[in-house]
Amino acid sequence: MGGLLFVFLVVIGFAYQQMATARDRQAMPMRGELVSVGDYQLHLVCEGAGSPTVLFESGFGSWSVDWLHLQQELAQETRVCSYDRAGLGWSEGAGRVLTVEAMARNLHTLLANGGESGPYVLVGHSLGGILVRAFYGQYGDEVAGMVLVDSAHENQTQRTAEVVGGEGRESDPLQIVLQICRVVGPVGVIRLLGVPDAFFGGLSYSEEQYEEVMGLANQNGYCEAMQYENELVWMFTQEEQALVDLEDVPLLVLSNVMTAEQVLSVSGVAEVTAEEMADLERSLQVANELSQELAALSTAGEWRPITNTTHYIHLDKPEVVLAGIWDVLEEVTE
Repeated sequence: MGGLLFVFLVVIGFAYQQMATARDRQAMPMRGELVSVGDYQLHLVCEGAGSPTVLFESGFGSWSVDWLHLQQELAQETRVCSYDRAGLGWSEGAGRVLTVEAMARNLHTLLANGGESGPYVLVGHSLGGILVRAFYGQYGDEVAGMVLVDSAHENQTQRTAEVVGGEGRESDPLQIVLQICRVVGPVGVIRLLGVPDAFFGGLSYSEEQYEEVMGLANQNGYCEAMQYENELVWMFTQEEQALVDLEDVPLLVLSNVMTAEQVLSVSGVAEVTAEEMADLERSLQVANELSQELAALSTAGEWRPITNTTHYIHLDKPEVVLAGIWDVLEEVTE
């Protein structure tokens, strides 16, 4: 009897997930187009006219919706593109873990097959900061400038461990969570429990952005795509990585700068030991040093610390990111 009940609940959950997914997609028209990059298609959104083209690269688990309003603003003056990596947003899944270099090649193929051409001003957030630098490493002659928005650093795991102690990442609990998500997602459990809302609900999305985020993050392929990206990050941060020399490309690095007290307040932690506070302060200092190190990758690099924000500067303070992009555009068009 118990087995039959379990099967019944699974069937009901699967049907619920399929109907809810169809409803979500019908309610959200796709803004751009699907473009082939080989054996699957990626979602590309380009608008406006002019040169250079601003190209947005999202952070871990995020897609083009993050840049919606910035893209609309910039498109009034120049060409602007954003896209969704494999399995995220509207894009089809790759069905495997991709390397950083493969992601850069995918992006280049996507742009070429979508009829776009450089020069580009690349704007990368978090993991996207690593990806746009990989793009420059392979296609530097097509890059006119770059803006890094609270970018990840290739060696941040090792550098932080050197300061606060330990040997870096020894386990990856997020991967376990994502594996569970892949199993229970297709029967509607993730949707019913409101997991995406718990993750994205605190971010500074507009109502329009939030509806798309909830609709697409609740679909079956999202957990798989997140798992693949997380596995990439896990593998990538296990060894020291060489950073791409950005030569003299105009570069602006925007970094979220917080005090230890601000971090504890945002995270909701009430009390920490003196040792934990010291470790946190050292970690924040390392983060600032790593951001300045990124700015030094170009002889035309600038580090611009941003206060009173979170990791998602482009959502919290879009006007600051917009101003930074304009600064780089003006520099490359002089």
